[in-house]
Amino acid sequence: MMLTNLILVNYVIQHACSSFTVIINPVVIYRLLKPKSENHYTLLIMNIFFHWLFAVSVVMHNGYVFYEAAAGYSNSFLIFSTGLFRALTFITTGLSDFFVALDRYMAISNPLTYFLSYKKRLFTASYTTTFVAFFALLIICLLNQIKPKEGAILAMDFVNPSIGDGIFVINTTLFILYSLISLRFLFKLGYYRRNPAVATSQRNMKKVTKN
Repeated sequence: MMLTNLILVNYVIQHACSSFTVIINPVVIYRLLKPKSENHYTLLIMNIFFHWLFAVSVVMHNGYVFYEAAAGYSNSFLIFSTGLFRALTFITTGLSDFFVALDRYMAISNPLTYFLSYKKRLFTASYTTTFVAFFALLIICLLNQIKPKEGAILAMDFVNPSIGDGIFVINTTLFILYSLISLRFLFKLGYYRRNPAVATSQRNMKKVTKN
C-alpha cells in the first residue's frame, strides 16, 4: 500500500491528536466523577467517553494503515473493520455532541423546566439514539458491502456509495445543528453576563428545584 504525502501528513496529525485524547479523556472523566455529591455532568461525561472511543478507533485504524504501508501488503478485512469502527464512532460522537449542546442550551435558557422535566429525558434520549444509530448503521454497512478498489483505506470504500453519502449528509446536518445551538447558547450566556440580576434569578430557581 502506498500513501501520498498529503494523506500521510493528514493521518499523522490525526494519530497524534487522537493519541493525546486517548490519554487525557480518562483523566477528565475521573475528575468529573470525583465529587461525592449528585453529579450534574452525566451527559457531558458520556460525551467525553464517546470522544475517547472515537479517538481509540482513529488510533487503531490509522495505526493499521501505517503498518500496511510499511509492510507493503494489504488485508482488506482489517482495513474495513477498523475503518468501520472509526466511521460509526464518528457519527455517534456527532450525535452525542448535538445532545450536549441541546442540554446546555435548555439548562441556561429555562432552568426550571429543564431540571423538572427535560434533564433525565435528554440523557435517556441521548444514549438511546446514539446506541440505536451505532448498531443500525453497523448492520446497514455490513449488508451493503462491495468489492473495494485497490489501495482503499476508508470503510466507505467497502460499502455502497449511497450509504457513504447518507452518512456524510447525517454528519453534516448534525454539525450544522450543533453549531447553531452552540451559537445560541453563547448568545444567551453573553446576555446573562451583561445582566447579572437575571443570572442570579436563574440560579435561585435552580436551587428551588433541587430542594
